[in-house]
Amino acid sequence: MKKFIAFTFLLFSLSFAGEEKMTLPEVMKTLELSTIKILKGFMWDNDKWIIEGAHTIANHPVPQGGMLKYVRPERRTEAFKKYLERLDRLVKEAAQDIEILTKNNKKSLAADRFNDMLKACNSCHAVFRGW
Repeated sequence: MKKFIAFTFLLFSLSFAGEEKMTLPEVMKTLELSTIKILKGFMWDNDKWIIEGAHTIANHPVPQGGMLKYVRPERRTEAFKKYLERLDRLVKEAAQDIEILTKNNKKSLAADRFNDMLKACNSCHAVFRGW
């Protein structure tokens, strides 16, 4: 299992070398795996996993061509773009906080910020899809 996790993150580390070329599904897959890594870190009391997952999320790239490229044409407005950017910023800020709080041995507060991050993720998905 450890070899699989190491290989997975090595693969995604290499993919960030050309991060400007990542598609939305590739970025989302990276975010998914990093979110799972944070969750496992909390479940298994493994600060390293929490910090690594949070760092990846806090520094994730914009998908190739920007977010609006992946939105239905009728929703491609400047206002919609700004709203998606705000939600993305909330996710990144929460992930940064998770990383810092975990490094400072404030895991309870980091867990609260993890919940905030998940809410921002879900909000972005709902807005993106028009739920």
